[in-house]
Amino acid sequence: MKKTVILLLSVTALVTSCKDGAKPVNNPLMQKFETPFQAPPFDKIKLVDYKPAFEEGMKQHKAEIEAIVNNPEEPTFENTIVALDKAGELLNRTSAIFFNLYEAMKNDEMQQLAMEISPAVTAHGDEINMNPKLFARIKPLYDKRETLGLDALALRTLKLYYNDFVRGGANLNDADNAKMMQINGELAKLSLQYGDNLLKETNAFTLVVDNENDLVGLPETAIATAAAEAKDRGMEGKWVFTVQKPSMIPFLTYAQNRDLREKLYKGYYMRGTFTHANPDFLEDIKVMLDLGFSELSMEPVVTSAGDPAALTEQDKPTVFEQYEQLAELMLKRDDEGKPFTFYHYMIDLAGGPCIYKRISGCGSGTEYMAVTPWGDLYPCHQFVGDDKFLLGNIWTGVTNTAVRDEFAACNVDARKECRDCWARLYCSGGCAANAYHSTGSVRGIYEYGCDLFRKRMECALMVAVAREIKAAESDEANAPA
Repeated sequence: MKKTVILLLSVTALVTSCKDGAKPVNNPLMQKFETPFQAPPFDKIKLVDYKPAFEEGMKQHKAEIEAIVNNPEEPTFENTIVALDKAGELLNRTSAIFFNLYEAMKNDEMQQLAMEISPAVTAHGDEINMNPKLFARIKPLYDKRETLGLDALALRTLKLYYNDFVRGGANLNDADNAKMMQINGELAKLSLQYGDNLLKETNAFTLVVDNENDLVGLPETAIATAAAEAKDRGMEGKWVFTVQKPSMIPFLTYAQNRDLREKLYKGYYMRGTFTHANPDFLEDIKVMLDLGFSELSMEPVVTSAGDPAALTEQDKPTVFEQYEQLAELMLKRDDEGKPFTFYHYMIDLAGGPCIYKRISGCGSGTEYMAVTPWGDLYPCHQFVGDDKFLLGNIWTGVTNTAVRDEFAACNVDARKECRDCWARLYCSGGCAANAYHSTGSVRGIYEYGCDLFRKRMECALMVAVAREIKAAESDEANAPA
């Protein structure tokens, strides 16, 4: 199966919309391209053409695979690998066109068809990869590959096909094949949904510049593009930058305003995470559990209150409810024999850290440091690149003792707000990086984060106590009479 088809199954895929009943005879996708360099005749291709082309492409591809499988001759490189490489021309061509269109001009109609077509194409690919008769022709060739007299290119092709089939499930038993096909089908839909969600968050973020001095360093083309974007959005006289690559990369490369570069970059890498745009994080947890993960963590974004990604007071009831439902889910899955670990709910009621560790903070900048590849020392990874937190380097040691001492004071006793908090010995004064990113000071109080932490501890205690009670009841029920 061609690499382009295999890639089709793993990338956020496909395109367009279609109505049933389109006539294949008039479908330009299913005819020879009478164009320069056989480029797709985009002016003739309509939305209704895509689905029939995919269906016919899969039908033809299946017939070509059957011809290879049923070939009575002994398998050779030519009648198996070359034939396999040439198979699926219509499907490959249609897929290539879809990829470009989907990435460039996705809309609701395209998304709807993609959700319908992608699982079908994924299942088609799985059937080929898991075809035992087809693999029975490929494996003997691979096993004696060094004796076939193949040149380097042909040998590489044979190895790629063999590895693709093995990774695609060719060596699995029937039960595992069925499980893998189910997972691949679910991933096909989830990938599309993820891409749609990511696109929405990408389009939602903007960096609006209203001071011309903040444009220093930018090329004139980037400035003009940002001005045009602002005008299109009804903000003439300003400059709008987005996290679309053509807008973002010039700004990150050339703008001299570091704070704005940081803001734009955060807008890019925080897409799709536990933010104001995605407070119902439990749905993500459930998906990962369904995919087989059992050790999970999901941390909320930490940023200044004015940041569009920052969790708000309006989000808090939703987040609290999510934490409570997560605790209930953990106990439910315990009963089902499918327990999982959630990092923030790990708590030891009988032991845990010693009292020194409980009051001394996380230890960043004192008990441990982050070391960059070039040898610089920072309190932790979240401060790397910020020169005011540079502690020293591996050759001279810690020379910025003022910063080290400031981090040493990040503990429960150093903050008066912590002294009366019932959860203080579980958080040990909190995270210095979170405090800095939310308040501007490593010794500040990230009050929103404190509220979330107390809620997590409340739920963690509930889970721990419930498990203790169940264990005691089980012991009592199983005790000798």
